[in-house]
Amino acid sequence: MGDIALACHTASWGPEEFIQALGEIAACGYKGIEAPPSLVEAYEDRPLVLREILEQNRLSLVGVVSPCGPLSTLSLEEEIERNLNIARFLSSMGARHLVIYAPTVKNSEELDDEDYAMTADAISEIGLQSLEMGINTCLHPQFGTICEGPAEIQRLLELTHARGVGLCLDTGHFQAIGLTPASFYREHHQRVTYIHFKDLRRVNKPRTTKKTSTRRRRVHGKPVYCEMGKGTVNFNRLVDYMIDYDYEGWITIELDPSVNTPAARARASLEYSREQLDLVI
Repeated sequence: MGDIALACHTASWGPEEFIQALGEIAACGYKGIEAPPSLVEAYEDRPLVLREILEQNRLSLVGVVSPCGPLSTLSLEEEIERNLNIARFLSSMGARHLVIYAPTVKNSEELDDEDYAMTADAISEIGLQSLEMGINTCLHPQFGTICEGPAEIQRLLELTHARGVGLCLDTGHFQAIGLTPASFYREHHQRVTYIHFKDLRRVNKPRTTKKTSTRRRRVHGKPVYCEMGKGTVNFNRLVDYMIDYDYEGWITIELDPSVNTPAARARASLEYSREQLDLVI
């Protein structure tokens, strides 16, 4: 395995506590941050200010997560330009990853081949243009989107441009939809260009609806995420495969709400990564 550095997502602190988040993330020992798109809105006209803040905390900006809007009202042209604007900002900051959530859909919304094809074409266009700026565009499966379950992930991987669009393997999400992260990585490591570490304690009341010809097979129930090492994800096996296939670069740890503060959760997951997984930080 090549060099690995660990980053932490700032979303748990909220945009109003961004400066506090940087200080606490740095104090834990992380080397980078991932942020929501509000970061671009706040600093796109003053990137030097953000660069100075990051340098003071000895942190790098790793990437920005970019959720798409509802499929039913989405303007693909506007979505492409919005994401390319984020890519330009990331490039100016020396960042690496543009993490895209596919368009959101309602549970009862019926989808057809054209919906998937248009989504894939738009993400591919973003990915290919972003690649010219040195930015890796990766698709992040997410509940409530057109890319939620195993079949949808596979479908969009087949439809998107392999050179321009990678996959962000979020361990918590994959575990929640019944895909073992380690096994998925072993089979699809060539498309996995970025990884989110997040543990899953359980999925409350898991059940699925049947898939009709046009309606998606939805996973119902609320995932309960937790600090690394306190859930069901087999991180050791995943890291073994990452070593086998020479994964290098950033891994971002995501934090979801719990009884602990964001700083406490960030510290616990970092200690687990260091002591149990022997990851380089």
